[in-house]
Amino acid sequence: MESLSTRNTLGHRMNVKAVNEMLHSLGCRDRIGNLTLADNGCAGLSLSDGTSVYFEWSEPQQTLHVYTPLSDRRSVASNGPTSQELYRALLSLNCLAEGPLISMHPQHEHIYLQMRFPVSGLDVEALDTGINDLMARRNSLHYHLTRQGFAL
Repeated sequence: MESLSTRNTLGHRMNVKAVNEMLHSLGCRDRIGNLTLADNGCAGLSLSDGTSVYFEWSEPQQTLHVYTPLSDRRSVASNGPTSQELYRALLSLNCLAEGPLISMHPQHEHIYLQMRFPVSGLDVEALDTGINDLMARRNSLHYHLTRQGFAL
């Protein structure tokens, strides 16, 4: 049987079962019990520092989305700076960024830091590196936003 990473680099489509196998492998390696997607294609976990990380598989896009909340617009804006100042700060921090990007959920107005992993490069090591990059960027954003007067 060919490995998950071999299937990915050969350009074959991936299904939710293969994504779950990869997430389960990552979970076993990092002692996270039963890390798999639910029937809706989503999963979440809480890191030891309380940070939430979410996974969402898009079958049509053949992409695994990984994201973590920064805050919601209402709680940030109610602590001082206006929404316009917040959006300006977020967009400036997003400018020419590599890796994780800042986004806002259009309905809930929660602000997230997100990454996308296309199936072509998706394996346990790439996902692990990506999660580490996501957390490092999150910490950096919190630092920069706090220095600008935003309480997250």
